[in-house]
Amino acid sequence: LRIGLNKEIVEKYHKENFNQMLIGDITLEDFWQDMRNLGGRDDLDYESIWLEEVTNNRKINTELLDYIKELKTKCSVGVLSNLTFTRYIADRKIGLYDNFDFTVLSCLENSRKPNPEFYQLAIERSGVLPSEIMLIDDKEVNLKTAQGIGMQAVLHQYGDSLESLKGRIDSIL
Repeated sequence: LRIGLNKEIVEKYHKENFNQMLIGDITLEDFWQDMRNLGGRDDLDYESIWLEEVTNNRKINTELLDYIKELKTKCSVGVLSNLTFTRYIADRKIGLYDNFDFTVLSCLENSRKPNPEFYQLAIERSGVLPSEIMLIDDKEVNLKTAQGIGMQAVLHQYGDSLESLKGRIDSIL
């Protein structure tokens, strides 16, 4: 890698610290410093390098974003996501969150799915009743928590077609 570490060291760090990264216990500054402590170069702007690498190797699902824009004409659309600060800054750079009416992001909230308080933030930010919220997620455990507090839930796993998702959403709307 350009920072002076091999890929395996960075992957091992992510694996060992992933849960702390998801809830924001490891900040960007912590992560960059940890990379330096593991042998990365001191003279680099890690954030700029990270954003350049991620941006160059990222494929945006424009078809899904177009559907989100269509949905926003019918209802409020938010995102609840378990993600790290490193993912957050990459998503923010491309303006991903501009496509949503509200966000609940684990690294910013110090909580994550499936913790019920994480979903409560979505209820507060959406301004609607839990029964008026539909969570689309790829993990059953996340859907069960949402259903437990009164939300509607739709399973959509990677590889499922967008047409299939549209059909399930339209049947609920």
